Amino acid sequence: MNNLLVFFALPVATIILSVILETLLKSPIKVAAIFFSIYIVVTFAAFDEEFLIFAIVYTILSYIAAVITKIITKLLNNNCNHDDDDNDNCNNDCPTVCELQEAIADLTDSVNTINNLLDNIGINNPPNNGGNGGNNNCCCRNNRRFSR
Repeated sequence: MNNLLVFFALPVATIILSVILETLLKSPIKVAAIFFSIYIVVTFAAFDEEFLIFAIVYTILSYIAAVITKIITKLLNNNCNHDDDDNDNCNNDCPTVCELQEAIADLTDSVNTINNLLDNIGINNPPNNGGNGGNNNCCCRNNRRFSR
């Protein structure tokens, strides 16, 4: 395989075509599925089985490019504050400040809940008992006793 093709030309073409297809299809999953099907055919028609890893990586790259394009498109086409007399900014498809703040608050609550659960079971901040959380039967690397 030509390294310039695999590491430069195909990723750049994938990103550019993903942006174009996302603006037409408006579905990142469909864009990634199209690229995966194309790269699978190319894998077995033109390359060997080693290219299958690159096909998966290019599919993930295509999905990421499509999602970023979708977000940028929504932000550029933000019509939430136009022609809105009753200041109800959360009724359109585009994300607004209040929706982003709610999403950040939900994410923060989820992280705090996970931290509390980890604290309760002793994983997040284990007691300082030799590094094994008070379990003396553990054969962790820090608590091994070697006899000489």
